[in-house]
Amino acid sequence: MADMTENKEPSVQEKPESPLKKLAEKLRTKKAAPEAPAGENAPEEPAAEAAAAETEAVPAAEETAEPAQADAPKKAEKSPDGVVSTKEEAKEKAKARKKKSAEIKSRARLRNRILLAAAGLVVLIYLGIGFYFSRHFLPHTAINGVTVDQMNAEDAQAALEDASTHYVLKVKNTEGETEEIHGEKLELRYTNGTLIDDLINEQKAFTWIAHLQEEKNFTVNFNASYNEQELTREIQALQMFDEDEMIAPEDAYIEQTDEGMYEIVPEVLGTTIWEGPAEDEVKKAVSMLSPEVDLKQFQILPEIYSDNEELNEHADAWNSYFEADGLTFAYFDGDEVVDKEMIASILVDDDGEISIDEDRVAEIVDDWTADHDTYGREWEFESSNGDTVTISDRGNYGFESDWDDTYETFLSRLEEKSNEDVEVEYLHEGDSHENKGLGGSYVEISLDDQHMWVYDDYELIASTGVITGQADVASMRSDPGCYYIYAKQRNRTLGNMKTTGYECFVKYFMPYNGGEGIHDADWRGSGEFGTNAYKWDGSHGCINTPPSIMPTIYEHAYVGMPVIVY
Repeated sequence: MADMTENKEPSVQEKPESPLKKLAEKLRTKKAAPEAPAGENAPEEPAAEAAAAETEAVPAAEETAEPAQADAPKKAEKSPDGVVSTKEEAKEKAKARKKKSAEIKSRARLRNRILLAAAGLVVLIYLGIGFYFSRHFLPHTAINGVTVDQMNAEDAQAALEDASTHYVLKVKNTEGETEEIHGEKLELRYTNGTLIDDLINEQKAFTWIAHLQEEKNFTVNFNASYNEQELTREIQALQMFDEDEMIAPEDAYIEQTDEGMYEIVPEVLGTTIWEGPAEDEVKKAVSMLSPEVDLKQFQILPEIYSDNEELNEHADAWNSYFEADGLTFAYFDGDEVVDKEMIASILVDDDGEISIDEDRVAEIVDDWTADHDTYGREWEFESSNGDTVTISDRGNYGFESDWDDTYETFLSRLEEKSNEDVEVEYLHEGDSHENKGLGGSYVEISLDDQHMWVYDDYELIASTGVITGQADVASMRSDPGCYYIYAKQRNRTLGNMKTTGYECFVKYFMPYNGGEGIHDADWRGSGEFGTNAYKWDGSHGCINTPPSIMPTIYEHAYVGMPVIVY
């Protein structure tokens, strides 16, 4: 007979059917329903009847379970853990699980008892050690540097007495160097024993575990007895108390370098100490049996250090002007560079108030003007003869710098702490920046030598004797100075009999100073040029030139060409 399967879907609130309920349902169905043909499913029951049948199936299943087991072969069931077994095997496994659970609980109870006993033992040991340290010093303990680690009062007393017998005090000077004072010379004795008991009682004995890594040094005054006069002699014998060996402290200060800048010279700490307080400190250390005393705290120190704010502000204010170092004024014939030494000569330090000496700036600009300007002032020139001659301040050619502009620009650059280069401005300028403004093309006339040289691009194209203005008549003399040719003329008559008292025809004329100019003079004999004839028979101021050389000179000359007369 085919198994009858009920196709019923449980509602959301229903719980899954147990294997026992399913078995009872099957048995009940077998009794109530006729046998279905092979291969056909039993008809489905209404949902309400199925629910009632399920409720009745539980006792029926219990009543018929035994006969069913006797008649039918045993069916395998699934245990909760998913293993297929019979009911007997399931019971055995349940018993095994109970036994195992009991064993686990038993072992847990035993472990808890052991842990509790161990904890109690640890507490007893900790308390026992704490009671021990209620009568002994804690680990890593010292009294004034004498180790009393785990000693009782009696042992600590002995240790301190022994220390007083072999006592050595190390005295540190201001530089960390040490000298020693020995106790046997001082008749040193330690007598205060009750103090040790007090120190032990002050300890927190039951915090002993914290002292396993922590060091404790009691600093107490034992009031040890000693020979005071002998101790005073020992102290005074120390080198650090020798006034002749002491180095006095010095304050930091400002010093000017060779270049003129300010630098701060560091303070000198020295080795001088306050002797009275330092001596008292040494005596106190002896009475306490201290192993060491440092006297650096009694050092007499300087009042002003190199990091002093006012001192640094003072130096910085001065040095800030040196940012103008390298400031360059470009003149036509060369540069003037402002260096640190020049800046230092310009600055004024009035107790930290830094200012610029304007008169000094004016002096410097005056010097630059004298060295470079060639207009309206005397200047030095190397003549064709190889001599250095002075060119008169007369004339209409040369370079004249703008003094006021140069002065004001110099001041502003200093005030701005700037080294930005300056191109000098000019009121008058020549044609060239070479050869003192003359360039390579110029005319040179020596009144004393009665000679003239003409250069074209540094090439000498004419060198000739001349006759200049008559020396013994002031109005006829040729004027020295630096000029330029302002015209070139051919075939003209110079002078007027009615106005000047003379007339002369020339083929070439190049005026450079009013009526004074260079021209040919065919009325002169060739032997007169370059002689002293100018002293009694000179021109009216012009430069009389041999007619043979005049065309060459005229050809190379140009309007604006410099002419220097000396």
